[in-house]
Amino acid sequence: MSWTEHHTHWFAKKLVKDFENNKGIQLVKDEEAVVQEISLILSRDLDKEKELDQEVTRLLDELEQAQPGGFDRGKMRPMLKRKLAEKKGIIL
Repeated sequence: MSWTEHHTHWFAKKLVKDFENNKGIQLVKDEEAVVQEISLILSRDLDKEKELDQEVTRLLDELEQAQPGGFDRGKMRPMLKRKLAEKKGIIL
């Protein structure tokens, strides 16, 4: 299942409700403004990860052309993704 804007908004609302129920956290903006800000941040992060996935796929395709059948794509994908994310400062 792919993560959608609906999921992002739902998760943001859940976080805000949890914040409001925690006595140590007080919102300084109205609830919907905070939900929108969290949704925006989550969407940006998800977009970065999608771009990272596309880059990993492109690199794997290039590697496969250079070394046909010379590596296990399923094992290489997570290793390559983790290394690229680390290099680009993306937290997975």
